[in-house]
Amino acid sequence: QIQLFEALGGLPPAYGHVPLVVDSDGTKLSKRHQALAIRELRAEGVRARDLVGYLAFSLGLRSEPASCRAIDLVHEFSWQRVNKDPWVLSGGALTQLVVT
Repeated sequence: QIQLFEALGGLPPAYGHVPLVVDSDGTKLSKRHQALAIRELRAEGVRARDLVGYLAFSLGLRSEPASCRAIDLVHEFSWQRVNKDPWVLSGGALTQLVVT
């Protein structure tokens, strides 16, 4: 990708990485875990702002998984605050996001 940017005379973007999400056994979660797909979470009643807050918490950007908008995180974002270690997602961790 960087070579393509350079070949076209552009400046490559700065890349950043967030920690892996793993299950309780340490297995990397991926697209094949359909229960974690946005479509499935929406079907379960998870609101976007609740998911954003939960993900911000998982990265270390918030002290608790409270609802927020992505724009609310922009002014306080810092790569130094992002956790470096894999995040363990236990089986029922997302159930707290479901609106009842």
